[in-house]
Amino acid sequence: MPTNLVECINSVWKSARNLSILALVRATYYRLNALFTRKSTEAYQHKRAGYTFFEFATHRIYANMQRAGNIVVHQFDRRNEVFEVRKMPSGKVLVVVFVRRRCDYSHFQVEQLPCHHVIACCVNRQLDWQMYVTDVYKMSEIRKVYIVKFVPLGDMETWPDYSGPTIATNSALRRKSKGRPKSTRYLNEMDSRKMPGPRTDVYAACCDGWTAHDPICRAEIAVGNDKETAETLHKVVLAAEVDAGMADGVDTVVATVVDAEE
Repeated sequence: MPTNLVECINSVWKSARNLSILALVRATYYRLNALFTRKSTEAYQHKRAGYTFFEFATHRIYANMQRAGNIVVHQFDRRNEVFEVRKMPSGKVLVVVFVRRRCDYSHFQVEQLPCHHVIACCVNRQLDWQMYVTDVYKMSEIRKVYIVKFVPLGDMETWPDYSGPTIATNSALRRKSKGRPKSTRYLNEMDSRKMPGPRTDVYAACCDGWTAHDPICRAEIAVGNDKETAETLHKVVLAAEVDAGMADGVDTVVATVVDAEE
């Protein structure tokens, strides 16, 4: 759903995506004003014409009434809450539960409008089907959505002085114009080579758990897998704060220790 929403917004603003921030905000403001003005006028005209529900709901309910004539209804309780309907001539049986607003046809749950099975049950028991239409489709509720009015912006020279907080941009988050973009991901123990400072987690007394690809393990291999020499080498590397990602620095320490051994 978020992806579909983003794609819809992109298609609407395709002609304005290359504008500056100020022009984009102004275009958004005026487009929303035009939309709210048009929808408010349509809602007022429908209400004045005597529409109780939205045009979509009115057409859908009228179509369902036309399809409710060939349905046989069986009542299953005295409070008119559970019904079984049989579609003719197919003979398909469906269950309608008014108290749960549920029908096996599923359109009652999805659209929140009485399907032709629900209307058939209401006609059979002389019930008012309008009570099963959700308030979203009522014109009185739709008019409330567009009751908010936009204020003309006017010229910027006539605007009052702004006295609120000043918002400053973060230069560290600015995208580079050239080269590889700077990573903003939080580092964890898997990114120890990229972390500032020495990698103290790999300077252990024994490298049995590390592979030969690691500079520290290469250092231990260079001294012949001697445990005492390896411990000395690790202490020298830790004291010198040599970054484990810098293989040249480790190799230098390795060469120094090996020369001392010889």
